[in-house]
Amino acid sequence: MAGKKYYPIMLDIENKNCLVIGGGNVALRKIRALLSCGASVSVISGDLCPELRELAKTGQPEWLSNKYNSEFITGIFLVIAATDDPELNKKIYEDCQYRNILINMVDKPELCGFILPAVYQEGDLTVSVSTSGKSPMMAKLIRDELKNNAEMLDIIGKIRGKTKQNREIIIGARGSKLAIKQAEIVINEIKKYMPEIAVNIKKIKTLGDKMPGIPLDEIKEEDVFTRELDNALLNNEIDLAVHSLKDLPRDLPRGLSVKIFPKKEDSRDVLVSRNKLSLNELPEGALIGTSSARRTERVKDLRPDLNFAPIRGNIDERIKKVEDGQYDATILAAAGLNRLGLQGKIAEYFEFPTAPGQGMLAIVTREE
Repeated sequence: MAGKKYYPIMLDIENKNCLVIGGGNVALRKIRALLSCGASVSVISGDLCPELRELAKTGQPEWLSNKYNSEFITGIFLVIAATDDPELNKKIYEDCQYRNILINMVDKPELCGFILPAVYQEGDLTVSVSTSGKSPMMAKLIRDELKNNAEMLDIIGKIRGKTKQNREIIIGARGSKLAIKQAEIVINEIKKYMPEIAVNIKKIKTLGDKMPGIPLDEIKEEDVFTRELDNALLNNEIDLAVHSLKDLPRDLPRGLSVKIFPKKEDSRDVLVSRNKLSLNELPEGALIGTSSARRTERVKDLRPDLNFAPIRGNIDERIKKVEDGQYDATILAAAGLNRLGLQGKIAEYFEFPTAPGQGMLAIVTREE
């Protein structure tokens, strides 16, 4: 039995009667897993660990008794033997075998009729990892690593329904080079799982794009770069909208949801200057173009003698304004430069804290 392997299968345990014998932390983990899938859980133990005792006060799990006898497994769908008494676990195993009831023994994985894998659920997506009971910790570590791609997989699952009727996915994005590049990154991920599907980009001009000469702090709108894309989603003109996470407002319109795309780029801020001068090499009184109060304060701490002025435009336009002499330097996100292949323009990387979500992409979809 040393080389026993389990055939993976998904069980519907919603409202099924499941029994856990044992009241420690292992039993607690098993019970939580069962409850998360809608099972009706009972527990038998002389004592319960504090967290399990609090959970039992809610009625799920139901604390039946402090002592096991074979009658308790009558009408039970599956049983987990999680006691620290090997003889009792063996007795439970024999009772279940006699009645053809699924049994999991936490101390004897080679005798289990089933095992509980490490599970991650996101919407309709379920990711489970098993090491056939031999290394639960490894299974958990692998599960956690898979979480990094789970949200993208969930999005893929949701759009499959649409493609059954229409073999095209439309992604909305602003018209800048960076916005298009970010949309192309998402397209490449979709193509990994659905190579047969046509995926096209629809360029949409946002309020922020329509007012390039007005400083952002004067527009006073949180959704300055997202409103028109949100409306296109709600009107079924596009299927996904791709944004830099830091551009999203705190609240999305009702009917929309956001997924954080797991491929995070370098989150640091960087200096772009004429002749690639570092911050310390810039002359006294040099003019820095930035519309970010956060960036201004951080750089002022390092060079209080510098001057600052608002700057608007996409990455290429801001760099051109520096190269044309309108500014001596500007501060940009490394992520955008990396995605556009413009790393060679970076004069210096800053290590100070950056905007929340900088370097990350967000995919906005309709909730359905």
